[in-house]
Amino acid sequence: MGGPGSWGLDFCVCVCVRVCVCVCTQIVESLGPAYIKIAQAVATRVDVMPDAYVQELTRLQDNVATFSTIEARKVRHTHTHTHTHTQP
Repeated sequence: MGGPGSWGLDFCVCVCVRVCVCVCTQIVESLGPAYIKIAQAVATRVDVMPDAYVQELTRLQDNVATFSTIEARKVRHTHTHTHTHTQP
C-alpha cells in the first residue's frame, strides 16, 4: 500500500462519481413520479448500469417522497381536462 499521494486521485474520482450519482438521483426525484418509475426500472439493470448508479437509484425504490392523491388529481385534471371522482 502506498501513502496518501498514491490513493489521492482514486479517492477524488470516487467522490466525484458519488456526487454525480447523488445529483442524478435528485434530478430524477425533482422531475416527478414518471421519471422516478423509469429510474426504478433502470436500477434493476445491473448488467447495463454502473454499480454506483444502481446503488443510488435503488434508493428510489424504498425512500421516495410521497405524492398526494389530491395533487395527482389536479395534475390529471390539468392535463386531461377531466374530473376524477372518488369511489365510495
